[in-house]
Amino acid sequence: MFDMMLDPASAALVQHCTAGKDRTGLGSALMLLALGVPKETVVQDFLLSNTYREAYNKAAVDAMVKQFNLTDDNAIEVIRALMDVRPEYINAAFDEMASKYGSIQGFLEKGLGLSAAEQAKLKKMYLE
Repeated sequence: MFDMMLDPASAALVQHCTAGKDRTGLGSALMLLALGVPKETVVQDFLLSNTYREAYNKAAVDAMVKQFNLTDDNAIEVIRALMDVRPEYINAAFDEMASKYGSIQGFLEKGLGLSAAEQAKLKKMYLE
């Protein structure tokens, strides 16, 4: 993803996944972090999926409850948890990055191989 972002020929890219919240959410979070956006803002952005997917998520949960004749509140909560995004989801990813690489910045540099110079290039390309 970052190789594509760094290549001016492919700088206008589309990132997606089935629900547009998990893989895409983490990818978007990493993009924002590499551009210097504060982690707290990245988490707030991640959580916007709940706002924009609210009607879809409710309809999907209601459909599964009906299809499987679910009455157990715990089972219904599991389905909701799969449909939602929650701060603990993205924070678990950030915690793992920090655990293995010392920090999110360490993950960007050592885990993904995105050098400080490349991050500076991204900022020049994508920020005003």
